[in-house]
Amino acid sequence: MDASKMEAGVRLFLEGIGERFPGDDLENTPARVARAWVDDLVAGYALDPEGELSFTDAPASCGPVIARDIRFASESKPIVRKDAPRPADMTSLFPILDQASGLFVREQYAEAIPLLEKIRAADPHNLDAALRLASAHSALGHDAAALAAFHRAEEIAPTSQDVQTYLALHYARGKEWPRAVPMLERIVAESPDRLPPLEALAVIRERQGRIDESMQLRQKIYTMRAAKPAELVRLGEMAMAVGRTDVAIEAFEKARALQGPVFAHDLELGVVHFAAHQFNDARAALDRVPPSHPAYPMVLFKRAQLSVLLHEPDSAARIELAKQHADATTRQLIARERLFQK
Repeated sequence: MDASKMEAGVRLFLEGIGERFPGDDLENTPARVARAWVDDLVAGYALDPEGELSFTDAPASCGPVIARDIRFASESKPIVRKDAPRPADMTSLFPILDQASGLFVREQYAEAIPLLEKIRAADPHNLDAALRLASAHSALGHDAAALAAFHRAEEIAPTSQDVQTYLALHYARGKEWPRAVPMLERIVAESPDRLPPLEALAVIRERQGRIDESMQLRQKIYTMRAAKPAELVRLGEMAMAVGRTDVAIEAFEKARALQGPVFAHDLELGVVHFAAHQFNDARAALDRVPPSHPAYPMVLFKRAQLSVLLHEPDSAARIELAKQHADATTRQLIARERLFQK
């Protein structure tokens, strides 16, 4: 069983019915649902009942039988607000709450902000409204307004991980991204399967030049959600930079499968197949690169190398072609290439 896929599925379902993260009410629900199924509801599928169950005879006069040490799937504590307004006093806000939620989900942040301000004015300690207001300002680049709203959310819930998470994401987007580093590191250590902080930390690690760590974070992220073709290409490029040929091949091949004929990284794919001594796959990839490619001299050089290694009858002609179309980089490579000196 794959708990991370189950958690991602529950989160997608909740988003599909209009729920939005962040939100203290639901943020940990996907993980709790996945854990309930894995640890409890289907935990015994692979077990032998005879090895797990036992029966004890007890006299009829022994009194009540107590079952103890039962773990509940939901471990969250309800948040009770003494300052919360009466539901009867909030009925006039219900249409505004619905409208603001819909606008926020559709990422119409400029339209959502005035409505969220009305909700905050009527219920100043509404954490969900404060966080959504902060997130909306952050998405629109309203740095001062976003920070003010985040600080208000911190006053409402000083220990909320949601507040710290989305404040860290706000910092990560802007010039003050170094401030997000310790915050994201702590959040990921405490909740290693939360996607937004994982994604933000992966980007920051790349900015820091810690490419191997960024690559590993991205690999984890793509086990939790589907990667886009551009993300797979970037993963392949990072893997090439740190010498992880196997990761690069897998990433580029997945991107090619998703993009089909518009895939534009056959040169990189050919190079990593070549590095892995997968010469036939390298030849196929390089032969797909069009002559209009800006690095076509490198394509001709690598293809000539392969031609020699694969004992192709036109290898001499390919070497000559690579020489004729060489640029400053490939000219030096050709001069040093022992395969061409036979």
